[in-house]
Amino acid sequence: MEFPTQETPLFFIMRTIFYNATIITQNYQKKIIPIGFVIIKESQIEKVKSGYPSTKEFDNCQNKIDCTNKIIMPGLINTHVHLGESIFGFFIKDKISLKNYLDFTDKVCILNPSLEQKRSVVSDYSMMLLIKNGASTICGGRTANECKNWHVRNVSGYIIMHSPKLIHYYSNIMNKFSLEKRKETDMNTTAIFIHSLNRINHNKLKEISKIVKQYPRIKLIIHIMETKQSENEIIKKYKMTSIEILQKNNLLNKNTILVHCNWANNEELKIIKKSGASIVHCLSSNLNCADKTLNLSEALKIGINTTIATDGFATNKNQNLILEAKACFTYHKLSKSKNITFQKLLDMVTTNAAKALGLEKQIGSIEPGKKADILFIEQKKLTENKNCVIKNLFLYHQPKMINDLMINGKMILHNKKIIINKSEKNIYYKIKKLANKIILPS
Repeated sequence: MEFPTQETPLFFIMRTIFYNATIITQNYQKKIIPIGFVIIKESQIEKVKSGYPSTKEFDNCQNKIDCTNKIIMPGLINTHVHLGESIFGFFIKDKISLKNYLDFTDKVCILNPSLEQKRSVVSDYSMMLLIKNGASTICGGRTANECKNWHVRNVSGYIIMHSPKLIHYYSNIMNKFSLEKRKETDMNTTAIFIHSLNRINHNKLKEISKIVKQYPRIKLIIHIMETKQSENEIIKKYKMTSIEILQKNNLLNKNTILVHCNWANNEELKIIKKSGASIVHCLSSNLNCADKTLNLSEALKIGINTTIATDGFATNKNQNLILEAKACFTYHKLSKSKNITFQKLLDMVTTNAAKALGLEKQIGSIEPGKKADILFIEQKKLTENKNCVIKNLFLYHQPKMINDLMINGKMILHNKKIIINKSEKNIYYKIKKLANKIILPS
C-alpha cells in the first residue's frame, strides 16, 4: 500500500482512489462493503461504491492505491483527552484517587513554574500517541494550537478552572473566549470547558451562562459526577446536585458534553436523555482514579447519545479507542446485554462521537460529501469472514494493525509512521528529558 509523498499533497487538486478494500461505511444503514472503492477529491469523499471501479473512474484518479486485505473505516473520534497532562503519567504508576491526582498535579505545577512553557513538548507526545492509535478528531482543553500543527480535527475547550496552572484563563472569560472563538477554522471548533463545578464559583457560572446565551451553538464540556466525594462537595457548596446546577443555569442541553457521570442515578440519566446532552464514558481512567463507573448499559437503554474516550495519558496509558471500547464490553459484561452490540461499540467512537461534537454532517462515516477522515487497518484475519468484520475488529485488534490515517484528505500516518515533519524519535527524547527535570513534591 503506497501513498503519494507529501511533495504531491492529496488535499489540493488530486483525486485518489482506494480500491479492493473492505469498507466499514458507518452510514445510516451501517453498510459494510466487502469489496469496494473510495475516491477522495481534495479534502472530501467523492464516491463510495461496491465492486470495482470503471475504467473511467480509475483513469480519472491520479493516485491509485490497492487496499487488498485492508479495512477502510472512519477515523476514530476521541471525545475526551488531556494533551498537557501526559507528563504526569511518568510519575503516576498505580491507582490514585481523583482528589490526590488533582492535588499532585497542582503541587507539581507550583514546584515547576516553567512547565507551562514546555506544554508543547508534552502535547506533541500526546498527539503522537493519539494519531498512532487512529484518532482523526479529538476534544479536550486547549487543543487548537497543537492540532493545527499536527493537522488534526478538534473541538478545543476554553478551560475554566481555579488552579495554579490555569489561573490566566479564570478572569475576564467573555473577552478571552471571544478572542479564541475568532480563531475557529474548518478543522477547529471552540468550546467552553468547565473542569468541574467544585473548581469554579457562582459568579463564574453566571459568566458562562452569558457566554452560552451569546453563542447558543457552542459546546459546553464538563467533568461531572466523577466521584462521590466531588459530588458531595458540590452539593455542600451549591445546596443542589450537579444536574440541578446545570439546569438552573440553562447549561444542560443538546450542546452539553458530560464527561464521566459515574454517580448519575436513573432519574438523572432520564433528565440527561430529555435534555439531549451527550455522555462521555472513560472506563479505564475511572478504574484508575474514580470510585465508580458510568452505568453504561442503563445509559444506552435510556437512549442517551453516549461515546467512549480514553481520557488523558496520566490516568490511562492506553490511548487506543478500539481497545478502550473492547475493555468497556468486557468490564460491563455487555455481551449478555441487549443494550449493546459490537456495532454500538463502533458507533460510540465514530457516529455517536461526531454527534456529541456537533460534527455529524462532516465526519463519523464514509459517505460522499463527508470529510476525508479515514483510518486504514491492515490485517487479513479481520476480513476473512465478511459477516463478522466489526466483531473481529474488536476481538482481534492490536495497535500495530493501524497502518495509515488520513485527515481532511491529507495523509498523516503512513506505514505506522508519522509523515508530517514530526520526528517521533525527537518527541520521545524531549518528553523523557523534561520528565527527568521535573521536581516532585515530597
